[in-house]
Amino acid sequence: MIMRRVLMFSIGLCLISFCLSASAQVKITASHKDFKIQVLRCAVQGSSCYVDMLFENKGAADLNVRADIDALKGYDDAGNQYKYGNNANGAFLYIADMNYAMPSYNSNAVFASEVPVKVRVEFTNVSEIATQIRRLEFHYVGPNDYLDKRVVKISNIPISR
Repeated sequence: MIMRRVLMFSIGLCLISFCLSASAQVKITASHKDFKIQVLRCAVQGSSCYVDMLFENKGAADLNVRADIDALKGYDDAGNQYKYGNNANGAFLYIADMNYAMPSYNSNAVFASEVPVKVRVEFTNVSEIATQIRRLEFHYVGPNDYLDKRVVKISNIPISR
């Protein structure tokens, strides 16, 4: 009886540590010092995978940015690549309005100071054997910074099914 309880307790601790380590592996790199980025979830619905995030501008002023949609790309652990405009394995970016994907390079979004903004990336035709998005990357520029592209990279995002 005591051995059974010890065994169950050990298994419980292992499961908890596995869950904590899986969520701790997500790595976020943003080249803009004022952005705080949080991955909320990554879930599959049908054949599409949605990565939901919160972006918060910690700077003193509102930030008007233009997304470089052509540079949006992702990779899963099953060896698939997802890119904007690819009909087979596509990638789409939604900012604030989850019903409207940003259509082009000239799409602007305002990140108000100290206000979280929902951001979603959708990958289409995701493999059933994929368990994580190994890397998600997109670029953006400020209103007058055509030559100063900023990069957001997020790695090791576990997929829940």
